[in-house]
Amino acid sequence: TDQPAGCTSNCVRPNSVTFGIVISAWARSNAADLEGPGRAEFWLSEMAKRYALSGNPTDKPTAYIFCGVARAWIASKAGKGVSSRGRLAASAANTAGAAAAMKADRLLQLLERLRLQTGDGDLTPDVETYTRVINAYGRSMRRWRPGGGDRDGEAHNGRVGERAEALLQRVWTLYRQTGGDRKIKPDKMVYGSVITCWGKSGLPQGPVRAEALLRQMEDEYEQSGDDDLKPDAIVYTSLIKAW
Repeated sequence: TDQPAGCTSNCVRPNSVTFGIVISAWARSNAADLEGPGRAEFWLSEMAKRYALSGNPTDKPTAYIFCGVARAWIASKAGKGVSSRGRLAASAANTAGAAAAMKADRLLQLLERLRLQTGDGDLTPDVETYTRVINAYGRSMRRWRPGGGDRDGEAHNGRVGERAEALLQRVWTLYRQTGGDRKIKPDKMVYGSVITCWGKSGLPQGPVRAEALLRQMEDEYEQSGDDDLKPDAIVYTSLIKAW
């Protein structure tokens, strides 16, 4: 990726388009489960380093590329996360699913920091990617029941629920920081995903946390009149299932 010695301004050099194509190819590849998203993230890192050194706009990574790598992690076999081959296998699959969701989550956190530092609108992520990461966290919930002795499952589900809800709150923060950019606007899909996530947790506080989010959603709708925040039958059904 380095420019050859003695190269003039007319030399061919990689740019954001070149990097984007390579990253997209790895993100969508049929390589071994974690190799594809891992290599995609490696090239994203190389792209970010190059931009930090050059400051050249043609080297700049965009939110589209960051979100593409995040989606690659949650679309991987690990990110899809559930095994039906016994309790231990299912537990391992859920742990791997949560780890893949965390990798995607950390990429979004990095993107948020870069956007805050630069004020660059090209680094504004989209709410759909956050929703997908929340759904990946939900898929990683373990099946457990109170009194069943699976304290690891209880702790795992609690952590996962907190991370999912934190993503929703970060969507709100970004929406306000951007002055209301519709790309990152909270909607019923992202709320419903977190409500479903808490409903799957099996935790005593799960339904309570899910209902609190529904009330928040109702309040936001009443204050704004925004139909994108109006709870629908799917959201209410998710809450009913949580109880």
